[in-house]
Amino acid sequence: MKCADCLNITGEIYDHLVSNSSPNLRWFCDTCDKVLLDDSHSGQTQQQKQKLNNLISLIGRLVERYETIESKLDSKCSMDEAKQLDSRIKHIEEKLMQYYRELGPRFQSLESQLQSSSTQQISTSLSKVLQY
Repeated sequence: MKCADCLNITGEIYDHLVSNSSPNLRWFCDTCDKVLLDDSHSGQTQQQKQKLNNLISLIGRLVERYETIESKLDSKCSMDEAKQLDSRIKHIEEKLMQYYRELGPRFQSLESQLQSSSTQQISTSLSKVLQY
């Protein structure tokens, strides 16, 4: 009630203002307000500073993690690069299949020619041996 005297209001009005629960108003003069804040908030201010320091250090660690993850992602290839590589691989596979289709019959032809020529050579060699 000492602020009622500082503010020059009656005790009844001051009690009504303080007891009214709808708005959370407190009526203090400037001097009493400073005293009240200094007494009640000094411990909270230290706790708040500690919480703020903890939050700042936590944010610092999160930023470091983010930067680490970002650098790891930068070192990985992008989707565009992966699509380009996939396209190149498919192109190479198609060329290899085309060469296989073109060369397969040629190899078979050469193989049959070799077999027929080697059989002829063997038969010629055998006939020569048999003639002696």
